[in-house]
Amino acid sequence: MRWIPVILPNGSLNVYAVLDGRTATLEWLQDQVGGYIETMNIGKITIIMNEEGKLRELPKNISLGSTTIVGTIIICGTQDEDFADIPITFKEWKDMVDTFRGAESLARFWEAMG
Repeated sequence: MRWIPVILPNGSLNVYAVLDGRTATLEWLQDQVGGYIETMNIGKITIIMNEEGKLRELPKNISLGSTTIVGTIIICGTQDEDFADIPITFKEWKDMVDTFRGAESLARFWEAMG
C-alpha cells in the first residue's frame, strides 16, 4: 500500500503515507482499530476492522445493507493474500468521501465497486 485511509466512527478520514514496509505492519493495523483485526471483502475493497468491535460495543461507523460496521476501519485492496493499494486513485477516493459523507452513500459506492 502506498497510502492507507483510516476512517473513524465520527466520519473523520486520516490518510497515512507508506514510505517503507514498517507502516502497515500487523501491529500498526491492530493499533489503528484498537485490537485484533477482522477483514470483510466487498468487491475490490477490503475493510479492516476490530474483530471484537461489536462485543466491545464500539460506536457505529458505517452500515452495508443489514451489516453494521463499528469502530475505526481501514480501507485497502488485496493482492493474493496480502493487503494492497485500493484499486482506485486517491483522487477518486477523496472525491467520494468528500461528496458522500453519509454511511449509506459509502455503502452504495462499495457495492458499485463489486
